Amino acid sequence: MINYRQALLHLGFEDQDFILQNDNDERGTFIGAWFSELPQPTEAEIEAAHSEWETEWNATQYQRDRKELYPTFEDVIVSLAEKTEGYSDDMWKQIKAKRKEVREGNPKPAGRQAADTEFQTRRQSAIDKLVALGLTAEEIEAIIL
Repeated sequence: MINYRQALLHLGFEDQDFILQNDNDERGTFIGAWFSELPQPTEAEIEAAHSEWETEWNATQYQRDRKELYPTFEDVIVSLAEKTEGYSDDMWKQIKAKRKEVREGNPKPAGRQAADTEFQTRRQSAIDKLVALGLTAEEIEAIIL
């Protein structure tokens, strides 16, 4: 079954460009109204875009699985603060061990590269914040890997 909304978004359209309709008949979901200045994509283009989106969605399942299992951002910050301020580094060791366990239990698909621009921008922003906190390269690597 085609997810029309995701396919159209994958093609670069926005929600305000279209209205989807489903009359609960044999036609299923279809474009009920088109508002974009660009031409409405053909059914073949929508099917191809859906296939691309679905492939990407399936290839990134490990990210969604990891997100649910990783320690919270707050726990990571507290553990780093305690370690940096000279308190116990026990929590930091637990965080590193948990992250390693999650990564090993939910590996990236072979050859998978984090190439999308949004991810790279968020990643660099996080690294910059960690550097500003005075973290070492080893500590940053343990967090972002």
